[in-house]
Amino acid sequence: MNARPVVRMEGNVTFGPSAAETVLEELGMEVNNDGYVVDKDTGEPVESAEGERVPIEDFGGVGKGSKIVVKDSYSSVSEYVEQKHGLR
Repeated sequence: MNARPVVRMEGNVTFGPSAAETVLEELGMEVNNDGYVVDKDTGEPVESAEGERVPIEDFGGVGKGSKIVVKDSYSSVSEYVEQKHGLR
């Protein structure tokens, strides 16, 4: 089982794949039949900081105080941090 970190500025919380869906549910999101993270109310895909749809396998966390999904990759975390701090 591969664990995924939730991106937080204060530290990391690690959870396994089955917990990812529970985390999403608490944040008003879910995984659709195609395996992508979507808004629970609208069914619309939730995009990453790079503007891409996020498959559950790539889910790495959600930006603090937002619904920006961060993929489990350095480039996604970097893009989120740059956007959050006005570096772009």
